[in-house]
Amino acid sequence: MSAQSNDVILRRLDVLEKENTALRDRVRRLEARKTAALPAAPAAPLPSTAAYAMASKAPVAPAPDRRPVSPVDWSGIHVGVFSGYALGQWSGTAPDYPHQPVNGPLGGIAIGYDYRLPANWLVGVEADIAAADVKQTDNYSDAAITLRLDYLATLRGRLGFAWDRNLGSGLIDYSQKMTMAAMQIADMNV
Repeated sequence: MSAQSNDVILRRLDVLEKENTALRDRVRRLEARKTAALPAAPAAPLPSTAAYAMASKAPVAPAPDRRPVSPVDWSGIHVGVFSGYALGQWSGTAPDYPHQPVNGPLGGIAIGYDYRLPANWLVGVEADIAAADVKQTDNYSDAAITLRLDYLATLRGRLGFAWDRNLGSGLIDYSQKMTMAAMQIADMNV
């Protein structure tokens, strides 16, 4: 190639570069006008019909339970010990002799289980057994009778209702008592 042809090519390249720069500026201006004229694009694309179909087949969560709930769960086992002292007076119908008091200590253990049902109802069962030395002695002119309670066992059913931190309940009770009777007959030598 000759030097003259190289000069022609270089001049032609300069002209093409200037035309290319002008075209790029024109494209930028057109794109800016086009973007300004368009409405704002939605924040998220709209779902297609297929997306609606898939969403309608999705499992639905059950509605939340709006019933009031006690903050304390009264369900569970409970164990305890107890003690006491019995005091009383037997009031019989026989007018010919004085009645002695009924008294003595007792103590034992109790165990039970409660279960909270829906809507804060509570059912349960409780049993206890106690050793006792509760007695009553009647003295007659010719004899003495002593009644003594050696042990006491009870079984109770419970029905209750819990609200807030409170529990109200009623009991149905069955008890079994072991009573020993001893009769002492005085010597009646006439």
